[in-house]
Amino acid sequence: AIGALKQRMEYLRYMYTKLFEASKFGGTVIRPLFFEFPLLHFDGEYESSFMVGDALKVSPKLKPGTGKFSLFPGGISFIDLNDLDIHKEKADKIVDLEPLPTKTVVHLREGKIIPIQPSDLNPALNTYDLIKKSSITLLVYPDYKGVAEGTLYIDDDGESLADLHNENYQYFRFRFTSNNGQSIQFSRLQGKETEGRLSNNEILEEIRILGGVDKQS
Repeated sequence: AIGALKQRMEYLRYMYTKLFEASKFGGTVIRPLFFEFPLLHFDGEYESSFMVGDALKVSPKLKPGTGKFSLFPGGISFIDLNDLDIHKEKADKIVDLEPLPTKTVVHLREGKIIPIQPSDLNPALNTYDLIKKSSITLLVYPDYKGVAEGTLYIDDDGESLADLHNENYQYFRFRFTSNNGQSIQFSRLQGKETEGRLSNNEILEEIRILGGVDKQS
């Protein structure tokens, strides 16, 4: 239970970002696969996988047994964020995944950047403490062109609606490219401009480039 709780903490910033986008621009956060992959062709059931936002593919264990079946859309690369194994199928395919005893299987879609925070925090901390005291790490998984994009929402405490109404927040877009050396561009799309000393939740501590670049022929 502690392992599962810490895993959820890692993705708290990503969830807040997607919830902000849904409230601001419309849309959904938890999505069936066909929302993101409308050309998906599969006659069987595939409720065992779903998308969180446009970047994370989640495959929870729904039935007892050793196997975990997860549908992977063809032609798209996904990286397992637990063991960094890469899955890329030529066509839409159900894959038998080994379930984890304390975590859910989560894959990051190619071409995406997501914010996470450390998972070694005290699991007894509430949301306010987690948001206020945690720095930011970006996970970057480039597509075959060497490009990845993502967004990040930051506010003071993760609780007050006044931050939204007063635009007392920051909303960024990131773009990573690796054509002429690796570089990442930050653009503030909405919200306040940071002044003075940064708080912990505004500090970008690490950028992790995952999986290399798949030079597709």
